[in-house]
Amino acid sequence: MPPRWSNRNSWVVTYKGKGVCKITMWENGWFIRPAYADDSVDGFVDFCVENKLEEVLWENIYFCRGCGKSPSDCMQKTKAVFGKEFKAVCSCVLFQFHNPNPAAIECMTKLMDYRRAVITQ
Repeated sequence: MPPRWSNRNSWVVTYKGKGVCKITMWENGWFIRPAYADDSVDGFVDFCVENKLEEVLWENIYFCRGCGKSPSDCMQKTKAVFGKEFKAVCSCVLFQFHNPNPAAIECMTKLMDYRRAVITQ
């Protein structure tokens, strides 16, 4: 699944034409954002619990910074993620790994494998 250039400093990874993740680099760092990684996707929560990914994902919750959907709504709401409550979680992106450490890279790799398996079903 080779990354494909998307726009300035950003690449997307797709599998069979469907999104797997987005990678963005800038002068002082980078981030990787999994596609369709949230608790509304069937089987996602079970997969994360089975693979013990909750702690790493909690550390990489994406808090709203004024998204395009409804930043005032995001800033006010509380969302439970794997049973733990968080305030101001973005409605657009649930997880985003900024300058990921080895545990986050391993987690992201598992999420990419999961996404690929879902696509092939």
